[in-house]
Amino acid sequence: MSRRYPVVFSPDPDARYFVVSYEDAPDELRRASDASLIAPVTGRVKDVIFSPDPGATCFAISYYDAPGEVRRAVDGSPVVTLTGEVGQVWPGPAPLESSLFVVAYADGRSEVWDWQDTPHRLAELGLGMAGYVFDLEDARIVVWHSDGRVYLVDLDWLRAMGGDLAALSGEDVVRIACEGSFGSGSFDEARLGPYLDGGLPEGCR
Repeated sequence: MSRRYPVVFSPDPDARYFVVSYEDAPDELRRASDASLIAPVTGRVKDVIFSPDPGATCFAISYYDAPGEVRRAVDGSPVVTLTGEVGQVWPGPAPLESSLFVVAYADGRSEVWDWQDTPHRLAELGLGMAGYVFDLEDARIVVWHSDGRVYLVDLDWLRAMGGDLAALSGEDVVRIACEGSFGSGSFDEARLGPYLDGGLPEGCR
């Protein structure tokens, strides 16, 4: 077994973990305080991504040769496997959205995840994402794509939907929308006119 190099990924001087990579054995996740072994990891480690929030319960690992994963901060144990080979992961800004991270996959897909409590995907952001920015004041994310599409997405609405829009009925989607921006009076229903072929919008009741 020949050690290739050790790498400490977190910029935090109190980083809990580092990865040791080997030429002829699985990479290892080790504790920074005493270099004790936590666990061999799934593949060849590309990067380890920590939330800017020191109280975050999880961190993410991307691999060169396996789908990325999220692990518990307390002991490094795996929590959930991401949905493909990770190209890059960007954590949300502290303090408001530090529980969020955006994943760009090698196949061009992108997603936004929440890694607090039980880590889960909040939304698929589609192919060709060119950039994004968190609107901290209104808890939204603005996403733009290489073909010119731009989306303004309410993060509280994504959380209310539980990350799986396809599993919700039409009635559930309307109910959640009416409990959020549509029901608060902050959305002008007249703006829907061009999309309703002359029909009238059905307001929240």
